[in-house]
Amino acid sequence: MEDMLMTYLVENCAIVVPVLWCIGAALKRTPKVADWLIPYLLGAAGIAFCVTITLTTGGRAVDGIMQGVITAGVAVYGNQLVKQAANKKE
Repeated sequence: MEDMLMTYLVENCAIVVPVLWCIGAALKRTPKVADWLIPYLLGAAGIAFCVTITLTTGGRAVDGIMQGVITAGVAVYGNQLVKQAANKKE
């Protein structure tokens, strides 16, 4: 699984996934932020972080945008996997 993920995710941007996970956890505890808004905010933050990383390492902005979408997707999907596994009823 990790090899497949790293095929699409640039190593420099991999650090953004746990950062987004922490930001998402903080936003979840913020009463003024609606739950439906969190994935959009994480997407925007992921794109901003990855574009910055990509441009500072000599890449293109479009690559950073794609990496931002991937990192946000991994963070949100990973959070949902953990949450669903904890709520699993047999």
